[in-house]
Amino acid sequence: MNTSTALTSARLRSVALALLVTISVIGIGAGSVAAQDTSTQPGVTVDIHETGTADVTVRLTYDLSSTTEQTAFESIQTDEQLQNEIKTRFADRMIGVANATADRTGRDVTVSDVQITLDMVDSTGIIELTATLEKLARVDDGQIRLTEPFSSEFQSDKRVQVTVPDSYEVASVSPEPDDRSDGTLTWSANSSFDGFELVATADSTSGTTETSTPGMGILAGIGGIAGASLILRRR
Repeated sequence: MNTSTALTSARLRSVALALLVTISVIGIGAGSVAAQDTSTQPGVTVDIHETGTADVTVRLTYDLSSTTEQTAFESIQTDEQLQNEIKTRFADRMIGVANATADRTGRDVTVSDVQITLDMVDSTGIIELTATLEKLARVDDGQIRLTEPFSSEFQSDKRVQVTVPDSYEVASVSPEPDDRSDGTLTWSANSSFDGFELVATADSTSGTTETSTPGMGILAGIGGIAGASLILRRR
């Protein structure tokens, strides 16, 4: 590895670690929802289960248009120690969110199954961070209700997606999403979430009977990437 590549790799590693230090609110992604392939579009997805538990995935993408940038990204793909450090910091942030949620709702919100995956699609580097949040949403008598953190002081200049279980249908949601498709609701960049509420109800044939104590779920994800002027550019 030459000096230029080594420097780029070191900077990329710094960015990878710094992005987790600077988390404050969900804020990943760019561009029109319809204009990009969702597999390479940065953003946050929330897949809700029938129990109110949800899998939260934060997707970061990087422009790897040069060989030097690709080599730098590959250095992260092969560095298990760095990946574990990124995963640990993400887990710590999510645990903090879970603890804050418990204080607000009186519900025992926990974090498990934290994962990191890295991939390259054409000239795009993709980092996905995933965590399972138990009791993210409230469930009562076959009805799932999600409000926080969207309903108050939620900010995202990027895409947000929420998916309800296959056996459920969206009964009501406000504000109205920019797109609806097979139980997945999508809000594009810079959407307002003031007064957010999502209610999903079980199909009559689903037989869902899950219940939980009163309270609302909350999540937090990535809120910015330090060193945006470094060699890897966010799409």
